[in-house]
Amino acid sequence: MILIDWMLPGLSGIEIVSALRETQIDTPIILLTAKGEIEDKLTAFSLGADDYMVKPFDIDELNMRILALNRRAEKRLVSRLTFSELTLQPEKGTVTLDDHPLALTKKEYLLLELLMHHSDGVVSKDLILDKVWDIDDDVSQNAVEALIGRLRKKITPITIRSIRNMGYQLSD
Repeated sequence: MILIDWMLPGLSGIEIVSALRETQIDTPIILLTAKGEIEDKLTAFSLGADDYMVKPFDIDELNMRILALNRRAEKRLVSRLTFSELTLQPEKGTVTLDDHPLALTKKEYLLLELLMHHSDGVVSKDLILDKVWDIDDDVSQNAVEALIGRLRKKITPITIRSIRNMGYQLSD
């Protein structure tokens, strides 16, 4: 993540953004500036900025924008996740088990993707709630258990182990 001010001494922030994009650097960039005109915003976006915030800005809003851009960047980085006979292709939104397509709901897909991203560790219920459900959803941890149960049935012989007081882990 790159946070950069437009009006820097010497080389301007917008010139730096342009140079980064010309060299194929695709790290997310948020431009911070006092320039609030629509023409300035259009210039920034056309030269490669991913987001734009006019000063003064709320730090909580900046934090949320950083989180949102990081989530998108994570999804772009991985073209294929594999675990044993499971293959998940985020760009296509597909999952196969032994080269046979699996029909998953959106939440099942997001849960499996999360478990596969963290296949070398344990995924907590809180992380599952944060990544699979929308922030506005009023969801209990029982919903996580129900979703885990449905996904377990669909990915057999791969198992999802319950790690007491910690969370869940893929196992083959």
